Amino acid sequence: MKFLHKYGTRSIEIRRARREIYFRLSLVAAVILFLAGMIIIAKFRPRLNDASASSLPDTANVGDPMNNPELILRRAEVEALSKDFEKSLEEGPIDLEDLDILREAIRHQREVIRFRGSDIAPKADLEQLEKLLTKYDEEMGDFLFAQSESLASRAAGLQEAGDDEEALKLLLRARNLQEEVNEQYPRSSRRDPSRLYRLDKRVLAWQTRPMAEEADTLRREALAKAREGRHEAARNTMKEALELQQALNEAYRQSRYASMARLREFENSWTEIQVAEDRERILRLIDEAESALVTDQSGRALAQATEAEALNNRILSRFPSLAREARERSERILTLKDTAASIPAFEEIQSLRESVRDMLRSSDTEPFRKAVSDWQRALQRFVRTYPESRFLERLHQAEAAFLHRKRDVIPGILATVHAGLRPVPGHRNRHLFTTEVPQSLYALVNDENPSSSQNPSLPVDSVTWEEARLFVDRLSWILGHKAALPSRAILASARGEATVPNLERQTWNSGNTSRTTQPVGSSEPNPLGFHDLLGNVSEWIDSDTDNPRRVIAVGGSAREDLLRLAAVPEENRFPDERNRYIGFRFTVQLPD
Repeated sequence: MKFLHKYGTRSIEIRRARREIYFRLSLVAAVILFLAGMIIIAKFRPRLNDASASSLPDTANVGDPMNNPELILRRAEVEALSKDFEKSLEEGPIDLEDLDILREAIRHQREVIRFRGSDIAPKADLEQLEKLLTKYDEEMGDFLFAQSESLASRAAGLQEAGDDEEALKLLLRARNLQEEVNEQYPRSSRRDPSRLYRLDKRVLAWQTRPMAEEADTLRREALAKAREGRHEAARNTMKEALELQQALNEAYRQSRYASMARLREFENSWTEIQVAEDRERILRLIDEAESALVTDQSGRALAQATEAEALNNRILSRFPSLAREARERSERILTLKDTAASIPAFEEIQSLRESVRDMLRSSDTEPFRKAVSDWQRALQRFVRTYPESRFLERLHQAEAAFLHRKRDVIPGILATVHAGLRPVPGHRNRHLFTTEVPQSLYALVNDENPSSSQNPSLPVDSVTWEEARLFVDRLSWILGHKAALPSRAILASARGEATVPNLERQTWNSGNTSRTTQPVGSSEPNPLGFHDLLGNVSEWIDSDTDNPRRVIAVGGSAREDLLRLAAVPEENRFPDERNRYIGFRFTVQLPD
């Protein structure tokens, strides 16, 4: 009724209550059956006889050495063996027989632990076993390590003596002994993975050394054959050397002889051998082209340079790694080609230049304009067509460009200069301009006027020595004759004997000016027809070197008095220095 009360009186609730009752009854029956089975097994199990029971150890007394003579005997054997081994250690180096004593002690100690059962063995027995094992590993490690060291030392001696095969055998044995220590004696202080690694590397190096030496020998032989001109034999030998090194790199990657650096060296040598014949031919063709140029055989020089160019391009296409070297040769070959091909054009330009110079020397200015234009056009065409020709340095391009640009004013410059030149006594073919260079003439030639007092008729002042040199160089182009700054001797010859009374009329000085420059040629000329060799502006003179550190201006200026002018004063200046009282005049070398 309790279950009916819990689940209700409806039919579904009644069925549930019945199932729960049946389940609980089943559990009770299962427990009863299990207990009955255990009682039956205990009653009918096999029984030990009295002899078997007496042979079992007494669990109450098995761990007590006083009641277990077997354990006492085994421990005594372990102690005796340990003392024997310690005695051997004191007597000197141990051997394998001594180590056998220690190994026997370990065996007996293990018997002690096994006899008692490892789960109930005291800590002292286990510590004793660990101590014996550590001692054994340490001594065995020392023994094997000493042998390994000795073998490695002997191997090194044999290797130095050249007995590579026997040395390698000993080194392998030394390596194997170290491996044995590392793997089989974990408690030994002689375990050394780094030493084993070094020995492995040395073994590998000694194994691969003969192979590497053979490859090196073949490489040297190949290079020697290439130098001797035996190119086919050199290629065959070098190919064999390269293949040997490649095999070395593939089979022995850890060897120091199997490095990528060595392989690149062999590959570079292989490339050198392959191009050696073509390179030799190219250099020979270049030399032949140079010789042909010297002997005016431009056609032959051009043919040789063209063949050299074809060979060089072949090297460049086959071996891109040699691009830099090939480009350097290409530049030299192109220079040869342009030089050889440009010889007729160069000769034409030289002829045009000489024609222009002849016209300028004779002041034949009418045909000069057309001739200088032809010269300039020929030069421009030459530069476009033969940009690498060596004749470019001998074309006088600056001269042609200047004369072409000044072609309309050159007739006037020629007239002014020739009208102002006078011969200098004692200096053959030397003519000196009678006045200081006026600002008008300077501006026509140098396209500027640096003077502090601007007036076309006044002498140019504030002009540096370098600018004066540029003026005379350009004047040389205009005249077709050499113009230069005068020397001290030429000015002295043109000046003659200077006396104070004469200087009063022939110079502009502080006494007859307000210390300012006066128009050129406005003073009285000296007996030789020269004006203002003293006074007005001091004048630059030439130097013995092209790039002097210091230069001289002589003659004094309008700020000097007569006595100082009579002494012909000189000033030491820098080539790029400007001074409002310094100008210049020039000399021209004319033929008889």
